Amino acid sequence: MVDPHVLHRGCGRAPYTRAVFGPDAFTLDWIAGVGVVLAGALVWLVYFRWKDRHPEPLRLVAMAYLSGAVAVGLALLGYLAAERLGLPTEKGESVGSVARFCLLTVGPVEEGAKFLTAWLLFFRHRECDEEIDGLVYATAVALGFASFENVLYLPHVEWPARLARAISTPLAHSVFAAIWGLGWARGKFESKSRLARIAWPGLTLLAAAIVHAAYDLAILAHGATLVAGVLVFSIWGWLVLRAKVLVADDGPVHRARHDLPSVGPRDLDP
Repeated sequence: MVDPHVLHRGCGRAPYTRAVFGPDAFTLDWIAGVGVVLAGALVWLVYFRWKDRHPEPLRLVAMAYLSGAVAVGLALLGYLAAERLGLPTEKGESVGSVARFCLLTVGPVEEGAKFLTAWLLFFRHRECDEEIDGLVYATAVALGFASFENVLYLPHVEWPARLARAISTPLAHSVFAAIWGLGWARGKFESKSRLARIAWPGLTLLAAAIVHAAYDLAILAHGATLVAGVLVFSIWGWLVLRAKVLVADDGPVHRARHDLPSVGPRDLDP
C-alpha cells in the first residue's frame, strides 16, 4: 500500500524521490534491501511469464515491470485527489475507519493506477494478442508497482520486515492485478458485444479493488496475516487453474513474433 503520509513523515513535504535518494540511500543496508526487493519480484516475474506458452518479448515484459513506477506515481496522485474529495487517506483507529480507508481509497486507487498503466502502455500493444497476455502484462506492472513501493518504504522499515514485504507484496499485488488482467482479456478476445467488452474489465477491476481492500483490512485492522495469506493463495490457486485452461485453448491465432515491429507509437491500436 502506497501511503503518502508515511513518506511525508519520513521526508517532510519534499518530493517523494528523497525517500529513495535521501541520506540513507546507497548504504550497504539500503543496497541489500533493494537487492531483496528485486529478487523477490524477479521470481514472480519469471513465473508469470513462464505461464505463457508463447512467451512475451523480454523487452516488453521488462518495460511493463519498470512502468510500475508510473503506476506508483499515479497512485500517489490518486491519494491526493481522494484527500481533496474528502475520502479517507489515513486508516484511523477503529475497525470502521480502517474499512472505509481500504474500501473507498486504497483498493480503488492502487488497482485503478495499475490498470490505467497497463491499459495505456501494454493492453493495446500488438504483442498483446492472447487472453493469457492480459495476465502476463497485468502482473508485470503490478510487480513493478510492488518493487518501487518497497524501495520507497526502505527508510521506514527494518529487517526482517523488509524481507517479509519483499516476499508478500509482489505476490499480493500481482494476484490482485491478475483478476482485472484476465477480465480485460476476456472482454477483448472472447466477448462479442460492446457492453461485455466494457463490463468484463470494469467488473473485474471492481472485484480486484474489493479483494485488495479485504487483504489490507485483514492486516491493518486485525493483524490477521494468516487470513490475508489464505486469501491471496486461494486466488493464486484459481489463477493457476485458469492459466492452464487458457494455455490449453491457446487463445486466438498467435502471430509470428519476428514479423512484428519494435516498440513504438505505431505498435498501439488507435
